[in-house]
Amino acid sequence: MNESMDMLETNIDRWKEQALAEGREQGMLLGMQQGIQQGMASGIEQGRQQGLAQGERQLLQRLLDRRFGPLPDWALARLAHADAAQLEAWSEAVLDAAALSEVLGAPPH
Repeated sequence: MNESMDMLETNIDRWKEQALAEGREQGMLLGMQQGIQQGMASGIEQGRQQGLAQGERQLLQRLLDRRFGPLPDWALARLAHADAAQLEAWSEAVLDAAALSEVLGAPPH
């Protein structure tokens, strides 16, 4: 009877080890899947934000071109480096501005 108890305990220990190993593997797979999903969602959102900013930038450039004529290099450089908040502010300013400098600020000296 002692031998069968030892064998049973050995089997139980082996089953525990197998169950823990399977649980760790499943946990790692689930974690990797969640990480991939979060990374994809973050990448999609970042791409969406960049696309919106690029669209705003292009629209503002067309409005400025139409209102003030072809833009000088300094103005194109400011547009290229502006963040979304700055583009939005300039887009509103273009409606009332009488000169390009009233929208984008003074040109560099």
